[in-house]
Amino acid sequence: MSSTDRRRGTLLLAAALSLLALSAGPASGEGQNKIVYDSFDWSIYPSTHFRVYHYSREAEALTKVVSMAESAYDELSRRLNYQIPKPIPLIFYATHAEFEQNNVILNFIPEGVGAFAEAARNRMVLPIDLPDEQLQKLIQHELTHIFQYEILYGGRLGRALTGGAPTWFIEGMASYYADDEDDKDRIFLRDAVNSDLIPPISRVDIRGYVAYRYGHAVFDFIEAEWGKDAVREFIFEFRSFLGRDISQAVRRTFEIDAEEFDLRFRRYLRRKYLPLLAQKGEASEYGQRFRVAPPGRGSYEIGAAPSPSGDFVATMTAYKDDVDIALLSTKTRRLWKNLTAGRTTKYEYLTAQFLTMGPESGRDLSFAPDGDRIAVFARRERGRQLFIFSARSGGVIERIPVSPDMPLSPAFSPDGGSVVFSGIQGTSRDIFLLDLATRQTRNLTEDPSFDTGPVYSPDGKWIYHSKVINGLRKIVRFPVDDPKKVEQVTWGDGNDEDPSFSPDAKRLYFSSSRNGGIPNVYGQDLATGEIWQFTDVIGAALGPAAYVGDDGQEKIVFSGFQAQRFALYTADAKKPIRQLDEKALPPAPLGPDATAPYAPALEVAVDPEKTEKVPKFKLFLEDAQLYAGVSSDQTFVSTISLSFSDYLGDKRAIFVFDSVAGYSNFRLGLFNLKKRFQWGAQAYDYRQYYWGYNDAGQTVQGKRIVRETGVRAEGIYPLSRYTRLQGNVGYISRSLDVAYWVTNDDLTQGYLYLPRSDDVPTGGTSFSYDAVNYASFGPLSGRRVDAFYQYTPNLSPERDDEPGTLSQDMGIDARLYVPISRRTLFAIRGFGARSDGAAPTVYYFGGLDTLRGYEFRTLIGNRIFYVNTEFRFPLIDVLATGFGINFQGVRGRIFLDVGGAWLADQSFQFYSSESGTLKDGKASYGAGFSVFFLGLPWNFDFARQWDFKNSSDWKFDFYIGWTF
Repeated sequence: MSSTDRRRGTLLLAAALSLLALSAGPASGEGQNKIVYDSFDWSIYPSTHFRVYHYSREAEALTKVVSMAESAYDELSRRLNYQIPKPIPLIFYATHAEFEQNNVILNFIPEGVGAFAEAARNRMVLPIDLPDEQLQKLIQHELTHIFQYEILYGGRLGRALTGGAPTWFIEGMASYYADDEDDKDRIFLRDAVNSDLIPPISRVDIRGYVAYRYGHAVFDFIEAEWGKDAVREFIFEFRSFLGRDISQAVRRTFEIDAEEFDLRFRRYLRRKYLPLLAQKGEASEYGQRFRVAPPGRGSYEIGAAPSPSGDFVATMTAYKDDVDIALLSTKTRRLWKNLTAGRTTKYEYLTAQFLTMGPESGRDLSFAPDGDRIAVFARRERGRQLFIFSARSGGVIERIPVSPDMPLSPAFSPDGGSVVFSGIQGTSRDIFLLDLATRQTRNLTEDPSFDTGPVYSPDGKWIYHSKVINGLRKIVRFPVDDPKKVEQVTWGDGNDEDPSFSPDAKRLYFSSSRNGGIPNVYGQDLATGEIWQFTDVIGAALGPAAYVGDDGQEKIVFSGFQAQRFALYTADAKKPIRQLDEKALPPAPLGPDATAPYAPALEVAVDPEKTEKVPKFKLFLEDAQLYAGVSSDQTFVSTISLSFSDYLGDKRAIFVFDSVAGYSNFRLGLFNLKKRFQWGAQAYDYRQYYWGYNDAGQTVQGKRIVRETGVRAEGIYPLSRYTRLQGNVGYISRSLDVAYWVTNDDLTQGYLYLPRSDDVPTGGTSFSYDAVNYASFGPLSGRRVDAFYQYTPNLSPERDDEPGTLSQDMGIDARLYVPISRRTLFAIRGFGARSDGAAPTVYYFGGLDTLRGYEFRTLIGNRIFYVNTEFRFPLIDVLATGFGINFQGVRGRIFLDVGGAWLADQSFQFYSSESGTLKDGKASYGAGFSVFFLGLPWNFDFARQWDFKNSSDWKFDFYIGWTF
């Protein structure tokens, strides 16, 4: 995966935010914690073209990784006729669960991201928990991105971030040079050709997973049409047209226009696949479909686990956008119950192949013999844990942590007392058995080969699963009481996966790509070796499982891919489409050479004496950003941000300079993210203002100035992904106009502003809870609470009536998002703060998204609160101007804001029951909309002040930035 295609900055680390956020201002996705759960003792091994970062517990894999990397470099440098001028940092992790803890990217990394390459210093970051052949291709894929950064961008980060290369070009080229497509990748392109969904590549920016597949096909097409040299010529020609229409590079390279290129590409795909497709059928021709979503709404189902009675099938579904467990009736083939409806913090998401992770092998869920319990793995904190759900009542019955990394494909034993699954121990994927009574786990296979998709035989004596044998996945078995006696069960060409049994235990069902590389459903008689084929689809038929239907006949339910989505289909087990001529060989012990280790093209000898320590504090510029804008009150706002990092991302520095209406601020933060406990320090100079009032409530003497210069040390400890504790100590130099409410000699009362300067220590603590779920437009559901306490002692007691405390502050910010539909919601925020002491803090708000309809920062007090209620809804998805500039995500809102502010000793009455209007309280209502442009929301609001009876004239506000 290329770094230039990732969404920037949506989920930032708590440390970075807390160290650098000196004023309240919500950022998209802030608050949740990316945690480093494990300890990594990094070292560097320098090879000819790489600097390989590794840690001690994966040292045995160093030789393999270095050899694969150098083999990939040798091939790519020859094919591209290009050399990378500097050694390439390659950072590898033993497992994906450890890879997700990396700090090179501060965003959360979903399980669907297999690896990535960074344009900043040409870094490659990847896990190695794959079969060796796939790992070789993964390394070559990411290394292709490094060659792209050098060839296209000259190794310059700024050009890489603004280059504008389409995703299909970047990822398609990497997939082409890595030759990393497999049987399950090709199903998407075959189905697209069959569905006539071939896009005009030169005129459409395709994103997501399909960009890999279409892009790879484009480079295959160029090679087939013009030869391998033309591929390289196109890449180097494209370099001259970065940021412009790719059709110019097409015209220069191939001497045809973009329209002709698209026509030829379409013709190439149709000629390649249509002869094959003419012999195949769609999934719906081989089975009857289960319907999950309401009519007119699409759904996506993968994996099937029939109940013991045959009345229901459990599956993973995304018909509500989130991944849920759905219980389907086999009689009506309709949704019976959603077992996991609604948001939860018990887990982050359910593990589902093709949905939350890439395709692997086996089923993602299993029905227990009691007909109630359903086992599935779900992501929680560091990795996956086993969750047992109730089919009858819904909800979680039990949650069981397991020791192997990245567990997958649970399967109950026939007595329901244990669960067998695949997982990673060390750097290999093995088969494990979990005793549900003792919760003890043991490794049953413990060998270097790649083992997946286990299932018990109905008598409980054998475990069947897929094992990589000579580069292909084949089904093997071993006795539960003697796992070393492994026997091969399926033979021939293609990959055989997803084993399951007929209810009478006489037949083995599985998915196989033995016929043309397309996964289809097969059945094998365990006594005679006869093999039947049940589907012959265009896309894929995966995960077959058998049950007895309400008519007493045996049925096969499978996941079929058709019209660019998976769905469940049920077929008659007595009606195979053909019987194969060959028979399966009897189960036979595996020979010693059956799982011979993969040998890369170059084998490099590693010299441990060359290993180096990681430099303790060596940073480089990783990112630079500039934002500028003007609000409706002519306030000019600008921000310059420079981000520095070491190669691992563990040590970071951020310098931020911003200006608001001529008042300049700077912040310099240094922090260490290497371990779970994060710490750092900052130095800052902060200058802001608020508007002062006289006793008649009129603005006088313009702006009241606030300056604070200081240094601060902070520590952050995440208790979980959702909660954290923070503490800080520091020393500040502060000068400000302190606002007081005073009683004069004539008993009149009014505002008094006294300038004051102090040089004092300070310290505080805070607690945060954030379980907000985000969509592409911002918060969609969940809640968030931030509470803080800050204490500053008074070191000049002779000046004040309160000698012990200069200021004592406490406050809370609570937010609630209630979804109405997938893109419509209610958003509610409540903020309150109080400050006491000899020079209490003056809080100020008004304008922006605090109390709209009021001037910016004109509501002041030592005690403040405000509540915002919004109804948010979509207006326009894309607004095309016709001038090459498009505005995306135009969303509307209707809002009501209520609040109040007052000083210590000042009387405050929010509402007058006599008049039926607000007295000292403030309120406003209105509507607005936001447009996403240049990566930020541009906000337009129309508001009226309101005292619960009368309203003011409309006031218009414009500002750039995230709302709450």
